Amino acid sequence: MKIFVAVLCALTLACTTTSNRVASYTLDYDTPVDAKLQSQLETLDAELRAKYNMTGEQTAAGVLDLKQLRLAMVNPDRIEYAASVPKVGILLAYFAKHPEAATNLDPVVRHELGMMAKQSSNEMAAKYSRELGLREIQEVLNGYGFYDATHGGGIWVGKHYGPNSERIGDPVADHSHAATVRQLVRYYLMLEQGKLVSPAASKTMREIFESPDLPHDDHKFVKGLAGRDVQIIRKWGSWQDYLHDSAIVTAPNRHYVIVALTHHPQGDDYLADLATAVDNWMGGTPSTIARMNSASITGTVIDSITKAPLANATVTAVSPVGHGSATTDAQGAYTIFNLPPSTYEVTFSATGFKSFSPPTGIRVYEGMPVHLNAELLPLPAQ
Repeated sequence: MKIFVAVLCALTLACTTTSNRVASYTLDYDTPVDAKLQSQLETLDAELRAKYNMTGEQTAAGVLDLKQLRLAMVNPDRIEYAASVPKVGILLAYFAKHPEAATNLDPVVRHELGMMAKQSSNEMAAKYSRELGLREIQEVLNGYGFYDATHGGGIWVGKHYGPNSERIGDPVADHSHAATVRQLVRYYLMLEQGKLVSPAASKTMREIFESPDLPHDDHKFVKGLAGRDVQIIRKWGSWQDYLHDSAIVTAPNRHYVIVALTHHPQGDDYLADLATAVDNWMGGTPSTIARMNSASITGTVIDSITKAPLANATVTAVSPVGHGSATTDAQGAYTIFNLPPSTYEVTFSATGFKSFSPPTGIRVYEGMPVHLNAELLPLPAQ
């Protein structure tokens, strides 16, 4: 019993310490990144851009590990047209202007704000932005430092999400709706810290993001995290090829913020792959049921001359119904999980080696792994 009590006390102390560290953590323009996580994010961003033929001007991303307080960001202060993502600012402004709603929110208003936040209803966003006023909304955002023209901008709500709207362009890029990765990460951090309006208001805002009576739209981060035992609260945005997502992801062993802004027709695919990889870093894996109902391709990649394993080779699998990718480990081993049953075109590639694809498609079946090895031929010396 004494051992159990000691362990319980130790765990309680650890949780309290972690909670206190999160509560006191500040994300500003001088907050350092975690070197390892930053390297992982930069590498992943480059790999996904290469995969989808995107440039460095078309992606921005950020991750904040709320358990270990590790931060990583790519292009964090480059302002982007943000489509529906700035609706988070309307939600914040509503509670800033109606602080009593934190503990006494009308059920109809709660549902309508949920439709705006979770389902991205333009009708509800316009209703509440017109009620609050664009300048008043931005005044709230500016008051929290969520927009700073001297540091690239931030979250901006300069137009109602509906017809016949006035338009106020942001001072940096003249966007009607805008955001930066840093300020979106900071918004979700402060939401988890209970620092948006008040602890009670932050709690109610979080409940509105959750809105369990409303289903998630199954794309972007939600698609990338399908089959995993996680809770996701998020605000996504889409307009033409401006495709974005931002979220807090919570599970028993991980808790983090993930944000990405893209400007490319395949942005949704980038977002899904990013979410999968980041969740893996944080300790997540597909659920047992999901892995049983999906397929996988696994094997090893070696040098065809020396027969040595090839580390950091990329393996991609693409079919009409799904796609996946993996990077080989030090032993040349890889596994692509969570593939819908189909016939896949598989490609193996590595720096300094000729890419290889099997001449026929690889058929994978529900719940059954397919073993596929490859030998890559070194390119001639230059």
